[in-house]
Amino acid sequence: MEKFGVSRNVIRQAIGDLVDGGYLIRKKAKGTFVSTPTANVERLSTQEAFRETVIRKGDIPVTKVLSMEVLDADEQTAELLNVDVGTRLIRIHRLRYASDVPVSVSSSYLPYAKCSFVLEHRFVSDGLHRVLSQHYETRIYRSTQRFEARRAFDDEAALLGIDSGSVVQCVTRKGYNRMGSVIEATISVYRGDFELEIETIEQT
Repeated sequence: MEKFGVSRNVIRQAIGDLVDGGYLIRKKAKGTFVSTPTANVERLSTQEAFRETVIRKGDIPVTKVLSMEVLDADEQTAELLNVDVGTRLIRIHRLRYASDVPVSVSSSYLPYAKCSFVLEHRFVSDGLHRVLSQHYETRIYRSTQRFEARRAFDDEAALLGIDSGSVVQCVTRKGYNRMGSVIEATISVYRGDFELEIETIEQT
């Protein structure tokens, strides 16, 4: 540490970032080790992939927050977040554009008890995951994503400027903290004619 002029805290933070990125793994009572690369490692979340896809096509990614509210979990949202029905949740409803064309509408659900601080943000420049990363307990450590094709509901079709019943791409993402608790569940619906590109890196 003295040789490179950095503090112990800086080194801990750097190691933590490498663990979060999947480059190192920690084993209890053994130490920290370089992780073994695996094939088809997904490098982008759908949120990041949306931005990269739009920019690659020469458009400007824009996000509009339609609403932020506190509500009680119903059966569907309770199952998504692994909480009891009636638990207080935060719902963030957003519409994403490629320049001036609406291409995605999403609803993010978060447990109010852990994430009430997000209500102080308007998400004009900061993304949801960046805001959540400000607190250790709510920092997203890993995510799962499920993709499906279905018909658009009337309210989704109206926001996306498509016919009701049109085929859309639905992505359900769940983000977990280091303790394995679900911190964020987002349901994103994309127009059927929007090609979402997920970057993967082949490693051997």
